[in-house]
Formats: sequence, structure tokens, C-alpha cells
Amino acid sequence: MKLKQIHLGIRTKVTIASVIIALMLFLSGVVAYWEFARMNNYVSQTISNNISSVNITRSLVGICDEYQASIFQKLGSMDIYDMPELKADSRNELFFKNLRAHLTTDDEKRMADSVRYAYATYMQVVLELEQVWFQSQTVRQDWYFNKLQDFYDEFRNYLMKLSELSQTALTDNYNNMNDSFYRSVMPGIVAAAVGILLLGLFNYFLNIYLLKPVSLMERALRHWKEFGKPYNTSINETRDELSSLNAMITDLTSENTSLKNSKKLKQ
Repeated sequence: MKLKQIHLGIRTKVTIASVIIALMLFLSGVVAYWEFARMNNYVSQTISNNISSVNITRSLVGICDEYQASIFQKLGSMDIYDMPELKADSRNELFFKNLRAHLTTDDEKRMADSVRYAYATYMQVVLELEQVWFQSQTVRQDWYFNKLQDFYDEFRNYLMKLSELSQTALTDNYNNMNDSFYRSVMPGIVAAAVGILLLGLFNYFLNIYLLKPVSLMERALRHWKEFGKPYNTSINETRDELSSLNAMITDLTSENTSLKNSKKLKQ
């Protein structure tokens, strides 16, 4: 059973080729835009979180230094009834809550847990202030410098390590942003390359199936008219308008040549 062949006209072929090229370029452009928007949103949000975590960590360091300094200032006072407030700074709890929401790496999250634990331990030692405050100044100073200061240094070291991790994550994400820029640009480059390739193929087939046959028919027809050579041009069997046109020209030139030869014989 023979399958019925579908023969397309020149206009249909050119239209289909143009639509395919336009569709490929459109789809490539959509993919490039989607990839760029996706990477841009992700990296921008990540970098914003890194900056926020760095700023929050620095704020925590400043608040804790302020809190520790206030205890030290009261420690040097001669008025033993001028005892510093023992409640935790409410800003710390707020910052701790916000900090967790802006961390982007597992290392940062683990270090943040260590910071909270060290802070809770430090505050437990701070509560011992009530027991030592009304003792001698030597006892108070010994408690402050040899115990409280050690726990505070540990807490502050964890904060500084968290700040370093956040800054490292910020640097890494900035570098990733540069890489993601090139990755998002690649679809556009591919789209342009595909477009150029398709245009090249379109131009090639246009020359093979349209311009070259027309040129061959024009030359053969000119030689028939000027030099009387037989019109005998063979083009690709595409069975489109060009094939029909070539067949009609062949018939017309043959009939015309036959009429001329008949007239010459009669004369």
C-alpha cells in the first residue's frame, strides 16, 4: 500500500520555514528570560539574607559588649546597692529570632545553635551576680574576671565565628551570582546560535529549491531565445510551482521550436 505523498507549494514551504525559525527563537528567548529571572531572584534573595545575617550578628556583638560593659561599670562602683539589672536584653531575643530566618547554610545554622547555647550559659552565670554582689569587692572581681568573662569570651567567639561564616557565604553567593549570570546568558547565546543556524539552513534550502532552479530556467530560456538552443532544464523533482513552471516552459519552447521548423520546411 503506497502512502500518498504530500507536495507543498513554494509559499507554503517558505511560510513553514519562517514559522519554525520564529518559533525556535521565541522559545529560546522565553527559556533564557525564565532562567535569568529564576537565578536572579534566587541569588538576590540569598545575598540579601547573607547581608542581613552579617548585620544582625554585628548588632548582637554590639549589644552583648554593651551589656558586659554595664556589669563591669557597676562592678567598680563603691555603692553595693547599685547592682546592675540581671534581665536579658530583649533585643537579643528579637535578633536571635530574625537571625535564624536569614541563615543560608548548614554551617551557619549549626553555629547559630552554638551561639544560642553559649548565650544561655552566659546568662546563667550572670544570675550568680546576686550571690556574689554583696560579698567583698575581691570576690566580685574574681567572679567577673575569672568566670563571667570566660563565658562571655566563649559566647562572643561563637558570634564572631558566625559572622565569619555569614561573610564567607556572602562571598560564595556573590561568586555564584557571577556564575549564574553566565548560565542565564547561555540560553540566549544558544538561541542566537540556533537562529543563525536555522537562517543558514533556510538560506541554503531557499537557494537549492528556489533561487537555483529559477536561475537555471532563466539561463536556459535566455539561451533558447538568443542562440536557439533547446530548452532542456532539469530541476529537482519537487512537484511544486517551479516544477510545473519548468514543464510548461519546456512545452511552450518545444511547440514554438516545432512551429518555426515547420515554417522553414514550408518555405
